[in-house]
Amino acid sequence: MVVMSVERRADKLRAGRRVGVSILHQCPCGRVDSFIGLFGSFAEPAYKRSPFCVRDGPGICYGPDGRTAMTQPTALDDRLAIMDLISRYFAAVDDKRLTDRAIVDATFAPDGRIVSPNGSALVGSDEILAGQSKSFARFRATHHVTSDYVIDFGEDTARIRANVTAMHLWKTEQSDPHALQSHFVAGGVLRAIAVRTGTGWRLTELSNDIRWRTGDGLATMMATVLAGR
Repeated sequence: MVVMSVERRADKLRAGRRVGVSILHQCPCGRVDSFIGLFGSFAEPAYKRSPFCVRDGPGICYGPDGRTAMTQPTALDDRLAIMDLISRYFAAVDDKRLTDRAIVDATFAPDGRIVSPNGSALVGSDEILAGQSKSFARFRATHHVTSDYVIDFGEDTARIRANVTAMHLWKTEQSDPHALQSHFVAGGVLRAIAVRTGTGWRLTELSNDIRWRTGDGLATMMATVLAGR
């Protein structure tokens, strides 16, 4: 790790202003800025996206003043962001907020897809919004719990495996009136692909491989799956 004092950082930045050529700098975090011309000043960027940085070790960049620390995303940041993305999606499902297009757009890429346990797919924001809203409208309540995330990163991509357990309580008109209970519980393995975008991580695919099911609502659930609903 290269350690550079605040004074040296400031000197390095001032030296750039005295060079009679344009200088383009890209820090390892991907942020870009430039000096322009003799005795010129910094090109004015959108500061949060492209400040001139002097890298001073893993995770740390410095802004044009040589003092303002800018933290670059780390593998841990990306991991937490992806886990939060999936958790917020299922929170929206359980809170019955999946009718909001903004939630779908904040979770999935424009060409993102959800693959259901029966193999059918919803592709694109419009289909995901309509299909998921219709599917979960059948339940009085749902409760999804995800755990044991395994995330493998590529270059601006990630493959995710996680466990999920979900409880589904049928609405009265959807349940069997002769059953003692009107819910089912299922456990499965979530698999997803995510990509890094200019506004954060988004899912390009999400699927659930059901491993077990139980509950008095099982027959009703199987009937709806077979009917393609």
